[in-house]
Amino acid sequence: MARLRFERSFERYLLDGERPIFAIHRHWAVLALPVTWVLGLIGVLVIVFIKTAGAAQRALVPLVLIALSFAVLHVLWEWVCWRLEWFILTDKRLLLTNGVIDRRTGAMPLAKVTDLTYHQPFVGEILRFGTFVLESAGQQQAMHDIEYVPHTPNYYRLITAAVHAMPPDERDAHLVLPGLPWWGRAQLVRTATRAELIPEVRGPIRADTSTISLAELESRGLFRPDATQSPTAFEQIRRQLARAVYSPQQLEELKQTAPALYETLYSAGEIQSTASPLVLPSPGIIFRGQTNQDQLTVGEPLFTPPDTNGDVGPNHYVQTVNTTYGVFNKSTGVRTLGPLKTSSLFTGFGGPCETTNNGDPIVIYDQLADRWLISQFALPNINSNQGPFYQCIAISTSGNPAGTFHRYQFLFDNTLLNDYPHFGLWPDGYYATVNMFAAPDFGFAGMGAIAYQRDKMLTGDPSALQVIFKLNGQPNPINQIGGGLPSDLDGTTLPPPGSPNIIAAPEAAEWTNYPTDRIHFFKFHVDWTTPANSTFTGPVDVDTGAWNSLCDTTRACVPQKDTSARLDAIADRFMWRLAYRNFGAYQTLVANQTVNDGSGRAGVRWYEIREPHAATPSIYQQSTYAPADGVSRWMGSAAQDKLGNLMIGFSGSSSAQFPDIRYAGRLQGDPLNNLTQGETIMLAGGGSQTSTGSRWGDYSNLTLDPTDDCTFWYTNEVYTTTSSDRWSTAVGSFKFPACGVTLTSHLSGSVRSLATGLPITHALVMATNGTTFTLSTLTDASGAFGIGVPGGKYTVTASAYGYLSSTLPSFVVANGVTATLAFTLATAPTYVISGLVTSSGSGAPLSATVTASGSPSFVTINRTTNPATGFYSMTLVGGGQTWSVAAAAPGHIAATQNLGSIAANQTVNFQLQVYTTLSCGGAFAASSPTFNRPLVGNPPAGLSGSGTAVYHRPITFSVGTSGVYSMVMSSGLDGYYVLYQSSFNPASPLANVLQAVDDVNGLNPAIFRSLSAGTQYILVATTFSNGTTGPFTDTLTGFGAINAGCFMRRAWLPAILR
Repeated sequence: MARLRFERSFERYLLDGERPIFAIHRHWAVLALPVTWVLGLIGVLVIVFIKTAGAAQRALVPLVLIALSFAVLHVLWEWVCWRLEWFILTDKRLLLTNGVIDRRTGAMPLAKVTDLTYHQPFVGEILRFGTFVLESAGQQQAMHDIEYVPHTPNYYRLITAAVHAMPPDERDAHLVLPGLPWWGRAQLVRTATRAELIPEVRGPIRADTSTISLAELESRGLFRPDATQSPTAFEQIRRQLARAVYSPQQLEELKQTAPALYETLYSAGEIQSTASPLVLPSPGIIFRGQTNQDQLTVGEPLFTPPDTNGDVGPNHYVQTVNTTYGVFNKSTGVRTLGPLKTSSLFTGFGGPCETTNNGDPIVIYDQLADRWLISQFALPNINSNQGPFYQCIAISTSGNPAGTFHRYQFLFDNTLLNDYPHFGLWPDGYYATVNMFAAPDFGFAGMGAIAYQRDKMLTGDPSALQVIFKLNGQPNPINQIGGGLPSDLDGTTLPPPGSPNIIAAPEAAEWTNYPTDRIHFFKFHVDWTTPANSTFTGPVDVDTGAWNSLCDTTRACVPQKDTSARLDAIADRFMWRLAYRNFGAYQTLVANQTVNDGSGRAGVRWYEIREPHAATPSIYQQSTYAPADGVSRWMGSAAQDKLGNLMIGFSGSSSAQFPDIRYAGRLQGDPLNNLTQGETIMLAGGGSQTSTGSRWGDYSNLTLDPTDDCTFWYTNEVYTTTSSDRWSTAVGSFKFPACGVTLTSHLSGSVRSLATGLPITHALVMATNGTTFTLSTLTDASGAFGIGVPGGKYTVTASAYGYLSSTLPSFVVANGVTATLAFTLATAPTYVISGLVTSSGSGAPLSATVTASGSPSFVTINRTTNPATGFYSMTLVGGGQTWSVAAAAPGHIAATQNLGSIAANQTVNFQLQVYTTLSCGGAFAASSPTFNRPLVGNPPAGLSGSGTAVYHRPITFSVGTSGVYSMVMSSGLDGYYVLYQSSFNPASPLANVLQAVDDVNGLNPAIFRSLSAGTQYILVATTFSNGTTGPFTDTLTGFGAINAGCFMRRAWLPAILR
């Protein structure tokens, strides 16, 4: 017991899920100085005592004993300090803890370590100790020089491996340090070692080639096999990935022990918040794909989501959605086959591939072989939450997707569900990834990766094999990696011979397993000659720019128009596809995911990854596409054409618009990290999904036309009218005009003002070749422009803000020439918009700011009113420019009026609703009352373990009008808010509590909440840490009257406590 009292365990300093790698004391040499000092003192006392005799010697005895006692106590004190000091390395941080009575802890996230060196003096080399010198990316460091580190080279290698995210098995090799004496031995000498991955090799359960084509099946009316099972039961299983998030208690600990990591959790970088003014081409063709009405046609129930996907071949577009399959003429958009049940592919095959129709379908066109792959899983016992779980794969026997198919049924596992299977084409196989969920409770069990023997499946060989690797047996956190995708080859230029398929998966720091946002890369090398020799190596981790995860714990995330129902963002994984291209000089992967743009709105984060087969892939460019227009963008799919031009298709939605289908892109030579070529709405939505299940899409798909390797084909979900589950899909094609076209000619010229003759900068010039394509550019500072074009007939238009557009129709450009155009733009008419801004309560004039926002030219004009009269006046441009005008005044709610295009002077008046603001100053002092504050929560679920005696000041208040109110603290402190309803008792901090909030505006808290008139609320202002003192101000703002007392007097206490 005595030893336990002195040697506290280091584990108290670790976060939940944080894995220690080593925890050591300094070398025993740190005690040499105090021991030497004590021995010297003893020697001096002995000499003095010996040379003293008689009474003097006897008088020295008490002094000698006292001196010896102090010396021994000093040594004992130094020993205790040494035993209680820990130098700790975890998979997330470096920590240094010390102190006996006053404990101190410093932490440095591994991601912030920029340099680590060590040196050993001569004595240190003999006794095996040295000094670490750490440099951090932060301006302030919790640790710098760490002296007396035992076995310095060994621990140096360990820290270096951890900083560079070396695989755990390599890192673990450094942990076994033979012959270490007790003073230097790591208390925990073993971290989780990556278990050896053994491939599972299986042949098919069933295999054959169909004898009747799908077209003949349909003509015979055999598209409804008996006793099929739809995904209805399966969709009841919640199959979100197990993305852990930091609890309020863990966030408190991070804030104190790892402030740098705490700050990075909620930072977001590389956000493109402005859409390009350039114009992407409209779809060359767009047609309706399959709908959930087709589910009824084939005898299945209605359900969501559709799992929209498809691919394009030389003549067809093939689309699969949950339970149905259809083939379309890609030139006309006419459906030539279907709807058929997807399980129709397995008619006469027998087994669960024929008798179930469970969904999660995928279609891939194999451009290397002119064949089609269609797959879905089969879950015959899903109604009883049991396996086995199968993958059903059909490979067309020709390029005709309505013909016959080679068919395979593979067992994936008897207990692990193979959810969300997504495929990729590779020369040596069809590769797939799945997210595994363990029956019967279906908890997340990690990622699985599968290779199917492509060459044999193309010929219908029944001996074709599958090779599976599963991460569920790996140590934490490798077994928590999920949401990955296999590389999918675009074009016909193959990867270098023998190149493994690359599997990539995203990881957010918020998911608690790693200290930085990153991408995990795995290499899957299959050996079909000796399948047991196949390997699955990694992960190799590459840090990305900072991004915020979105909706980790809910599916109800994305807002829609005219409904409170929200849609699933599926932000816990990469979205299909992981598109691979070999450009010869370099290779790329293109990936995308849905993230939080920093304001709680969905944005599409995309990556172009270079040299994926290198030891460490590199991120060539990355960005979050989230223009600040209130629209959430998600459910993306990204790819590059043969020139390296990038396109991304996605869904868009907001509280003011129905979900629609969009795309945006960039040319290969454009400035990096931006979608510079504009955004186009492929198909506007006609309604919202009101189903409370929130499921949307699950995936979309952007693929390349094999005939030109330039034309993108995109399919996604959309609603034509607001309903619970009456979804439909759309298919569209589009391309960058320069791809696949020889730019033999050139349009150049200038744009000038007709009135002044001066050049017009940033004028938009567009050249349209009928409906084939549109090319656009902006003029430079001299008003000049240039556009490369193929020879042909064009309609060329120049437009600029403040001017009327000018169009030159039917302008013919011969091949091989440069045609020069000179545009002179007439000044657009202007109109006066004027009016009064007054208070709705009293009619009194207001000192207000009136702002006009224009489109398509993004222009903002501000004017202030005359405070005495409330009058304002501004001149706006007509000529096709549309406008909205907003008025804002202190103490009032801003209002906006949409004017649209204007063709006359207008009077636009505003009556602004009164907004009440009440400020209450105060100060926390040593005499202030204290309480144990709750943890962050809405409502909180527990009490803080660190803020156990924080000073606080409560304010009792009520509001006169129900509505949304704000409560904001202004201070130089690390403040904290807790809101109560009816009463507040400091002795029972969780009674009647509504919400607790920490940092919102810097270190200041803020609450924005709907409050009810006539209800008593208590806003408790407090601090994050015990003992914090200083002044602060609480500001309450909202509709109508706010009845509050700014200071807590003794007479109010009974009212608060009752």
